Amino acid sequence: MIALILGIASLAAAAPQAAGTVTDCGILAVGILDKWSYTVPADAATNCCAGSLATSGIVTCGGDDGTSIVSLVLPASNLRGAVPVSLPLLKSLTYLDISQNPDVTTGLQTLAGIASLKNLNIAGTGFTGAVIPFPPSLSCNMGNLLCGDPMCAQTGTVLKLCPSPKAGNNNASDFVAPTSSNVLYILIGVFGGALLLLMLTCYLCNQRGSVALRQASQMQGGASDSKPYAVANDFVGSDPEPSSNEMAMITLSRNGIPKRTFSLPETRKLQSKDEAAMDVSARDPFIVANNNTESFPVRRFYAKEMSDELSLTDGDSVVLTKVFRDGWAEGVSMRAGGPALFPLACLGGGVPVVLAERLRVARLMARGGPSA
Repeated sequence: MIALILGIASLAAAAPQAAGTVTDCGILAVGILDKWSYTVPADAATNCCAGSLATSGIVTCGGDDGTSIVSLVLPASNLRGAVPVSLPLLKSLTYLDISQNPDVTTGLQTLAGIASLKNLNIAGTGFTGAVIPFPPSLSCNMGNLLCGDPMCAQTGTVLKLCPSPKAGNNNASDFVAPTSSNVLYILIGVFGGALLLLMLTCYLCNQRGSVALRQASQMQGGASDSKPYAVANDFVGSDPEPSSNEMAMITLSRNGIPKRTFSLPETRKLQSKDEAAMDVSARDPFIVANNNTESFPVRRFYAKEMSDELSLTDGDSVVLTKVFRDGWAEGVSMRAGGPALFPLACLGGGVPVVLAERLRVARLMARGGPSA
């Protein structure tokens, strides 16, 4: 009887350790290594803390029961794809080295979300562009393909500042990286000329629609009480079927982000001085609605798709400098610099109220109703 009791007690004591090993090792094998197209050893899911991964120095375990993964070392391991979203589930992970894996190109946000991490090495990976903020307590090696301030304590090569326009020049071409290929220059010239011709045609068509809308507004007696440019400025909303020429100049892409027309560099080069001045004055109603403050909080994430655009993250703030008629704006990010372009609907503060009112007025005018 005494022997039976002692056997049950030993099994009960061993059960939490086994469960812990399966949890961390299982996450590593199925949710991390497999997602990175890494050849997973047969014992990885059940015995990563003492099996082949541990003896080769890839995995180090610790914690109270010795079964929590605290270190993961995978340099030059032919990892491919994004950083697995399961990685933050390793709650005790303090050291991560995935350097020299150039096919790992996305997932910085996932890495920044590992709360327990103290040391990070991603030098030689395929991450490019502006870096996102990491915890200041983190020691990090970011390599040299990223740019900006990661906020963490950098080891190795310190990241350079991201490119920005030349002082006193808002030309979007300053954002384009130089190239030494003459063939590429020729292709850019050919396709650029075709795109410029297309944009010029669209611009002239939209101008005709703007004139028609202003004439309709004057016929309704609202010309002295409203600003035609302000009404036609920002048609950003969820209505999929605009009903006038002025509304039709805004084409929404996925997630409700408007496609760029008036804010494109080709179109802006054709602007008159008066039109360029209106782009600046168009920001005034938004600043007034934001308690006369030029700095607006970012309420929606946006990843830039063109070189003259600005990536926005939650918690960032942007100083508004211009507002264009296609629902895009120019501003300076407190985090990423600028000036650069972004969708106006990504800002909070007084922006949603003014956008909603302008969309309402534009719809009423398009349907022949009153302007207020």
